[in-house]
Amino acid sequence: MGAVNRYYLITKEAKTSAVCKTNVELMKFHYFNENGLVARKRANDDRIAELVNAGIVPSGWHLAYGTFDDVRVNSVIKLAMQKRVDTIKARVAIKLLIEQCENVESKINEVVGG
Repeated sequence: MGAVNRYYLITKEAKTSAVCKTNVELMKFHYFNENGLVARKRANDDRIAELVNAGIVPSGWHLAYGTFDDVRVNSVIKLAMQKRVDTIKARVAIKLLIEQCENVESKINEVVGG
């Protein structure tokens, strides 16, 4: 499989990160793929924006949980842009972003009752 085909597989076709063979591929999956963590974070941001616009939650949610709470997602993006990715940095960045997404999703579910 050529490099272009591999990149397309990682960023477009893959459903899980199991197809990733390197840390670089893993970070690119989470940044570019619609099934990656960055897409999950952005979906949560969109849900928070909808809740704020509907007046269900205060606008401070943007700061606490939404678009402005981007330190963890930025670390994943930064690692995705590197040519070499340290295993520990990749694992920590992914773990922290998963925890953040789960926390935000639980807060949203508390509010909407789902």
